Amino acid sequence: MIEHITVMRISPKKIVLPLVLIGALMIRAAVALFTDHIYHPDELFQALEQAHRWVFGNGIIPWEFRFGTRSWLLPGLVSVPLWVSKLLHLGRPDIYIPLTKLYLSAISLVVPWGIYSYTKTIASHRAAIIALLLTSTWYELIYVAHRSLSECLGMAVLIAALGLRAYQGPKSQVFQGLFLGLSLVFRIQLFPVVILILAMDYWQDRQRLSRMLGIGLGTAVLLSGALDHLTWGTWWASTINNIGFNLGHQVAAIFGTHRPLSYLTWIMIGSLGLFSVSIFAGMQQFRQAKLPFLVMMTILLSHSLIGHKEYRFMIPMIPFMLLLISVQIDRFLETRDQDLYAGLWSKCLIAWLVLANLLGLLSQIPGQGQIYKWPLLWTDPSLTIYRELSNDPSLNALVDLSDPWHMTGGFYYLHHQKPLILNNHLGIHPDWDIHQIADYLLVRKQVQFTAQFSTVATTRFKKLGRREHPSESVMPSNYGYEIFQPKIDDRFSSKKIKSSPE
Repeated sequence: MIEHITVMRISPKKIVLPLVLIGALMIRAAVALFTDHIYHPDELFQALEQAHRWVFGNGIIPWEFRFGTRSWLLPGLVSVPLWVSKLLHLGRPDIYIPLTKLYLSAISLVVPWGIYSYTKTIASHRAAIIALLLTSTWYELIYVAHRSLSECLGMAVLIAALGLRAYQGPKSQVFQGLFLGLSLVFRIQLFPVVILILAMDYWQDRQRLSRMLGIGLGTAVLLSGALDHLTWGTWWASTINNIGFNLGHQVAAIFGTHRPLSYLTWIMIGSLGLFSVSIFAGMQQFRQAKLPFLVMMTILLSHSLIGHKEYRFMIPMIPFMLLLISVQIDRFLETRDQDLYAGLWSKCLIAWLVLANLLGLLSQIPGQGQIYKWPLLWTDPSLTIYRELSNDPSLNALVDLSDPWHMTGGFYYLHHQKPLILNNHLGIHPDWDIHQIADYLLVRKQVQFTAQFSTVATTRFKKLGRREHPSESVMPSNYGYEIFQPKIDDRFSSKKIKSSPE
């Protein structure tokens, strides 16, 4: 008797998403683990360093965490791998740094998933697959995947909210509202985008603005206020202080301003001109893709009105640019039988994407140095020195005069209870004698060491000196973790509040 065996067949459509996301994670993990440098100081000193301070007790404190202009949500989120490593008695940089990179890389997969899910609601499944592939492999999204920037986390939860539109039910709406609210906690500058999304929902489908979505949004607002009350002592303190400093006192302008069209120039460089295709696609396919097109343009225009500009602020716009290009490619493929040129245009556009991606990842796009200071696949030897010193039990003090304080590795990389003394420390303590304090001294290569120090390591631009007799180093009694920043402290010293969560 022959038994009938039931074979369970899996639809190809169902396996594409997990397979692509696994591939995306592998690419992100490879870039994260085999390169090591800081894209922007905020990813270290406003997130990782504060997480290290919370978990291990020491860390440099920048002005944002002395004047209460930042929520502890981001440092709290990135502290998870540090807590895990500490609980396992593995709290050292060679463990928690790669663990944190993998953790953030996994979180970043929300972006391709959300774009895929949302694209299915406005276009074909083929367009969704193309969008999934583009957001999984685009070089800029790979580069920032493991970076603890508020722009990256704000982008992730915003896109998660849109991705949940593919799912029906009250739970989905609660989480949509929750994620929209959290996007503002991570990045208050996304407020115009959130208002746009809610306004379009009200205009197109008032039922989408349900009570459940409002509950989710309200929950995010209350949780952020409660977190600020717990850490800063006042409800919504970080939001109030952030707006007050940046709008009331124009603090951001202290760090430089650019002309209004700078963002347009930079995004054209970063995309190798593909941004123009996304604008064309958004206008041509406006009926079905109006929301992603308007979100993209709102991010661009709202930030262009602000004098202080940094290219990283455009990161949340990139997935929407790729979504619109995906819809356009799908349109070309759909009409290739009726239009002889549609197939050719789709092939040219795909080739353009591949070229831009390859050149971008290798830092070979003309003008790319304007938006990315360092080669994307680069390891900073200074951070390697910090990590090596973290394993030296004889370290009494590292004096790093090789760069401004915000370009150092901080305690997150050094991970020592002993002092890390930077240029800004010496600015308020001119009486300190670094030759008596330091047993390790990191300086620019052209600086000559005194007879007390001998060179133990060199990089292209720097060298590390070690005191011949480390036991003779004398520690300053008034060392502190707060870093003096003249442009801020000279103006706002009276506004400083507590810098640590209770």
